[in-house]
Amino acid sequence: MNLTMAFREFLAVPGDPFHQPRAPRWHPAGMRDAPPLPARAGSVRPGLALLINPFYPKDPHASFGKHVLTPTLALSSVAAATPEGWEVRVWDENLLQGAAPADPLPEVVGITVHLTFAERAYTLARWYRERGSRVILGGLHVLSCPDEAAPHADALALGEGAALWGVMLRDLAAGRLKARYAADFDGPYDGDPAPRRDLLPRGSFLTTASLIATRGCHNRCGFCYLATGGLRMPYRMREPADIRRQWEATGGTLRGVRGQQPRFTTGLSGGLVPGAPAAEAHLERGGHTGCHR
Repeated sequence: MNLTMAFREFLAVPGDPFHQPRAPRWHPAGMRDAPPLPARAGSVRPGLALLINPFYPKDPHASFGKHVLTPTLALSSVAAATPEGWEVRVWDENLLQGAAPADPLPEVVGITVHLTFAERAYTLARWYRERGSRVILGGLHVLSCPDEAAPHADALALGEGAALWGVMLRDLAAGRLKARYAADFDGPYDGDPAPRRDLLPRGSFLTTASLIATRGCHNRCGFCYLATGGLRMPYRMREPADIRRQWEATGGTLRGVRGQQPRFTTGLSGGLVPGAPAAEAHLERGGHTGCHR
């Protein structure tokens, strides 16, 4: 049998031999269904801000624990930019803690939105707005689809959340909250505040000792948000000395450095572990540079 005939026989095989149906696996409701909305709501407490990472369904064939390895640093970094006079809380629906806080109701709720959980984010936004809270939506989905997100929010944060959060809260307190706020990605990455790890439930994660050393990506894959027309997000890197200061504050022990830029990654490895050979840096194409305990 020649290769052509073998290929034709292969094509004649019904189904996809490389993707056979997988047997059903145990899929607990907490990984499949969003937590219930709060059963009751208290009165609105002025000066209270709540940041929410919405629930998304988990694939039973993937790692159930991936979402609890390390916390999202986006919301804890935004929380660090909260102005004085405000109390801020962070709530991750994926930690199986039940309904989001609603007694007292926060004066303002900030919700990050990704395509994976956009509908859940809009459901939460509607629930809080109907009960008197002001809602701010941000995240990559809002940045790429602002017209879709606008009806679900009192204001949109388009761009760097940490740069916009304080401005929006001050405007809200002054009674002049605008419908849209924008911040580009051209400023120095070192200007971002260190994440508020004290707001995270330590026992819910494998470790909270993690940080992101770079932001953005060189690639423009067609399926990614970064391929959205007009969305410009350059690849930015923190100074190794700044990264080292933040890392030492976590009390973590360095186990590896991964990143896109060989020169930056090897320099970062040496900056975090003085005297370490450059070969100890792990170089990868794609993704962010990260440090993990």
